[in-house]
Amino acid sequence: MAKKTSIAKRVYALFDQLARRAALWIITSAAAIFPAWSLRDYLIAYDYFMETLWSRILIESIYFVMLLLLFYKKIRWNTALIICIVSTCLWATFLSSIAPLHVHRVGLIGIGFIFIGAALFSYLSAKALALISAITLATLLLFNLHDVERLHHIYSEGGIILITAMLFSIGFAIFRDKWIKRYIKNYLLLQEVHEELNQAHKALKKAHKSIQDSILYASYIQQAILPSNAYCSKALGEHFILYLPKEAVSGDFYWVYQEDNKVFFAACDCTGHSVPGALMSMICNNILNQLVIEQRLHSPAAVLTEARKRITQIFSRGAQTPRPDGMDCALCLWDKTTSTLTFAGANRPLFLCRSQIPEPPITHQQIKQWETFENLFIIQGDKMSVSYEEHTSKAFSEITFPIHAGDVVYLCSDGFTHQIGGSKGRTLGLKRFLKLLHQFHTLPLLKQKHLFHDALREWQGKHPQTDDILLMGIRISFSPSP
Repeated sequence: MAKKTSIAKRVYALFDQLARRAALWIITSAAAIFPAWSLRDYLIAYDYFMETLWSRILIESIYFVMLLLLFYKKIRWNTALIICIVSTCLWATFLSSIAPLHVHRVGLIGIGFIFIGAALFSYLSAKALALISAITLATLLLFNLHDVERLHHIYSEGGIILITAMLFSIGFAIFRDKWIKRYIKNYLLLQEVHEELNQAHKALKKAHKSIQDSILYASYIQQAILPSNAYCSKALGEHFILYLPKEAVSGDFYWVYQEDNKVFFAACDCTGHSVPGALMSMICNNILNQLVIEQRLHSPAAVLTEARKRITQIFSRGAQTPRPDGMDCALCLWDKTTSTLTFAGANRPLFLCRSQIPEPPITHQQIKQWETFENLFIIQGDKMSVSYEEHTSKAFSEITFPIHAGDVVYLCSDGFTHQIGGSKGRTLGLKRFLKLLHQFHTLPLLKQKHLFHDALREWQGKHPQTDDILLMGIRISFSPSP
């Protein structure tokens, strides 16, 4: 209630300010036009003009006094207007009793225009205009009651127009008052709604900031579980990792672990992205640490199989049917002693660019040589995820093959190939991705990272990023790691 009262006060204060300006304009116009009215009387009825000169000076003085008082805010705008209009009307009706007959019509029409102007341009109420009309008609009758012929002449020459103008001014004022009240009511309602929306916006903004701060802090936590650049460089040698979360946190993560001359590295794509994906990535990262580091399970296929069991157990708690949440993963074991690479994949392949030897590393049904580029091989993973799948108890498989110095191994999530872009809004696709691999694989890996990123953004254009993106590249080298 107090809020509505405050708004109402502001609205009426604005209304009062507008009305005051209108009153200043009206009285100024009257003070400027009144001499022209007197000039007309001077030209057509000199004697009559000289006889009433003192009254004309009095009316003009009233205008100027009201202007000064109104300008310095010593009087209310409606009071000043009523004094000016009543004074003018009384003066005009008084003159009608002594003016020549041919002056009556113009004088009465002038009074009518005063009423019309007051109704159109001032903010006087219908009650005020009705009161002024009654005073004007009463004085007109009073001053001319002694002369019935003059009264009849006044009625026939300009009285009808005057009464019509009075009725119009009162009717217009009633309509205007209703419109203003309706406007004020709507304004109050809109102000109330606006205030509620403003409060809701502030609450949403505060909640959004809190959520964004939480997500930002979660990104710091997620970054903390990822291996550092120094550790990756020590374990992998020359490499790059292009890691582009769709939002602040990601469902993709990379994992690296070195034990003596054996190096595990993986590119993992967890269910979902943003906060749900990030939580899943922390669960999966923890499981890999437990299996490889704590339990010393050094078979990529066995790691993925056991990881699937643990994820299924986690999401079976309190549920009749386990949720199919988990991860797709490309997991490699690089044995620097035997110069071999063991790969196991869950819905993710490994891409191998041979440095000099165009033959496949070994003959295996999961190894496919790309027809266009002889030195590019795709090693397919198993077509199942590290997650609960009904009627699936099959263990993951792995492939071990020799690698040579200069070979480049690429692992990635599906975010790169699934990125929407191009002129037709299509996915980048596997073929374009393989062309980029063949085009860049001989270049230094740090430069490759920038080229892959530039190619991705060029393809993406103005389209939003579709998914989390992870791409790893490792150049095989048997020299001591830096």
